[in-house]
Amino acid sequence: MWWCLVLILGTPEDRSKETYRIGHSDQSIQVDGVIDPNEWKNALVLYLDYEVQPGENVTPPVKTEMHLLLTPDGFAVAFRCFDDHPEQIRARYNNHDDLFSDDWVGIMLDTYNDQRRAFEFVVNPFGTQMDAINDEVGGNYDTSWNAIWDSKGHITDQGWEVELLVPYHQLRFPPHIETWGFDAFRSYPRAYRHHIGLWPRQRGANSYLGQADKITGLANLEPGANMELIPTVTSFRSEQKSQPNGSFDRDSTETDLGASFRWGITPNLSLNATVNPDFSQVEADAIQLDVNEQFALFFPETRPFFLEGADTYSTPIRLLHTRSVADPKAAIKLSGKKNAHTFGTFIGKDRITNLILPGPQGSRSASLDFETTAFVGRYRYDFGSNSTAGAMVTDRQGDGYHNTVISADLFYRFTDADQVTVNLARSDSEYNQEAGAALGIAPGVSLSDEAYHVSYRHSVRDWWARASYEHYGERFHADLGFQPQTGIKRAIAGIGRNWYFETWNRVEVGGDWDLTTQENGDLIEREYEVWLYMAGPLQSEINGGIGVRDRVFDGVQYDQDFQWLSLSATPWSQLKVSVSANRSDWIDFAQNREVDQLNGSINSTLRLGRHLNLTAAYSKSQLDLPQGVLLRTEVPELRMIYNFNEHFFVRWVGQYFQIERPQLQLNQEDWLNQVLLAYKLNPQTVAYLGYTDHAIGDDDLPLTQVDRSLFLKLGYAWIR
Repeated sequence: MWWCLVLILGTPEDRSKETYRIGHSDQSIQVDGVIDPNEWKNALVLYLDYEVQPGENVTPPVKTEMHLLLTPDGFAVAFRCFDDHPEQIRARYNNHDDLFSDDWVGIMLDTYNDQRRAFEFVVNPFGTQMDAINDEVGGNYDTSWNAIWDSKGHITDQGWEVELLVPYHQLRFPPHIETWGFDAFRSYPRAYRHHIGLWPRQRGANSYLGQADKITGLANLEPGANMELIPTVTSFRSEQKSQPNGSFDRDSTETDLGASFRWGITPNLSLNATVNPDFSQVEADAIQLDVNEQFALFFPETRPFFLEGADTYSTPIRLLHTRSVADPKAAIKLSGKKNAHTFGTFIGKDRITNLILPGPQGSRSASLDFETTAFVGRYRYDFGSNSTAGAMVTDRQGDGYHNTVISADLFYRFTDADQVTVNLARSDSEYNQEAGAALGIAPGVSLSDEAYHVSYRHSVRDWWARASYEHYGERFHADLGFQPQTGIKRAIAGIGRNWYFETWNRVEVGGDWDLTTQENGDLIEREYEVWLYMAGPLQSEINGGIGVRDRVFDGVQYDQDFQWLSLSATPWSQLKVSVSANRSDWIDFAQNREVDQLNGSINSTLRLGRHLNLTAAYSKSQLDLPQGVLLRTEVPELRMIYNFNEHFFVRWVGQYFQIERPQLQLNQEDWLNQVLLAYKLNPQTVAYLGYTDHAIGDDDLPLTQVDRSLFLKLGYAWIR
């Protein structure tokens, strides 16, 4: 059936790829944002001649000139970005990785030339940086990865210029490879955000890296400095109240020394280690309310040690989610790539044990005070033009407790339009008395089960289609991963059609069907939905849809319908606004009864001048019964960031949420206040001074501060 669909929809046309020889220089360049002809005289000069969005490989509205040069210190790039209206250039001093509202340029380096994984380095007109790993095998674009590199830029009367230098030791590459995959790009935001590139793009192709041009002349590069030692000191003082309406009667002061170490043993093999690491959360997690939720909430990883090489461990089933390693004493990682072989291993000693007990209609979680040792081993083999096959083992051991998962996975791209993904896993678990009591599991009993995932996707310029099937055994537990629902079988099929117009540069109409059952075939959910997506002027996006579903919870079947709509736009360069709303028939899981659910949110970001960013967000959710409101939550949030320059900023965050249960005459509110003064010479050489306080309230207690803390963190990246 799927091969018939492939023949109907077609495959994208291939193009011949260009190969360019990069320039070499035995002299260092001064990264100051001014393109000195003497420094760049040996550089390869290229021009970005294609607008790929919203136009389809047409002549871009502005000219962009690029210089590429290999120097003794690293991979050097300079951009000269012409603009007839330099007063309209969008450039601000921002925090690292926060560039999406600005003009920017960047490069992509596929250093293994294997069309699977690439580094990206992006800068705005002031040289503020963003870096990312583009992992096409796992389908992840990871901006949380941070390298240490140099960049500077400035605005001129003809546009803007920027220089960047990436040290070789910040990259992984095989020294014998002569050729890398390469792209350069410019984002030019005006009424539309014009995306401009080095080569024409095939819309709908399932691989960006597979289309890339090549640069050659890169053999026998020396990585140079390949060692990083990052000592840290963190001092923390906190005060708490035993009773909310009492006085601050408990306090603690703690100072911790720690260190992280990275050694590039070879250009394609690295060792990371950390002792007594500081994994403090400088950035507050986005508020997620665990109210009327069936399953455990997901929070992304933000800690640098775990982000290094994280894409190596990515699998279709989330068998590793490193936030499950909550408070490690020490940890070590070894990762690398040799020809077609990618491998990684991780060992860590954790002070506490976080667990999720999954099930077909709900999950429960616990944080337990006993130590465990975590081990992960990963191997992946590359074959074909950009396909992979791999295996992984995760294991966690503690006193009377263990959880082991072995798995195999396949990512097979058999045409430019078609790909298949497979993941098979088996787990074996045993829980001790403490874990069993917390999760309701008989201690000492061996639990084993299997899980598998199979998916197919076809994608061309005007059409896409997808289908997947997955099965999670009820006793399948991935304690080092995140899989809160087991004991189910799920099938999904969907299709979409794209159109491209001058004003609305992309319009998509799509729909899908999904069916989820328990292992015995009893229905959990059957759903049909259709949607409309439009992208147009003022960088606007409109997304809306409707659907119907049959849902069963605890033996009761509900016939439901739902609708949603979201809008976003940048009406002028300083302001971005997004609004969303949805309505659905839903379930009060505590009482197993039908309710009507309304959700709405608004988010706006105002950028005043070059330095000040203000963000205001508000969301509201309400569950209604025929006799009135059952539950209402409101979550406003304010953020203010003043960036003195690209390294130094002050930030204030205020997070508030309120939960009302009118029928029970209950009201609960929380307030989190955070101030942070930060200096970041690079992602690892940092100084933070922060203050946080937390207040709670209810019907009998006005909003009252119950804890407060002050912390200082210093870190220095020593590179050799």
